[in-house]
Amino acid sequence: MTLPHHVNTDELLIQAINQDISFLPGSMCYVDGVLHNQLRISFSYLSDDDLAQGVRRLCTLLQEAMQSEPHSHSPTI
Repeated sequence: MTLPHHVNTDELLIQAINQDISFLPGSMCYVDGVLHNQLRISFSYLSDDDLAQGVRRLCTLLQEAMQSEPHSHSPTI
């Protein structure tokens, strides 16, 4: 998932862990580690209820992170 450039998913991961959710920040997915505004999620081992709850929590965190920029855009998948 690609987020607006001002969103740092390394920092967002700390907040996510505090909400009992996790994702792989973009900096961990590339050799040069420069893509701090991307993330990857895995959901294959979750129940439908856990997945729905995790997505709600992640959406809340993403909305808060994107609101810090006046002209934020929706993430792309």
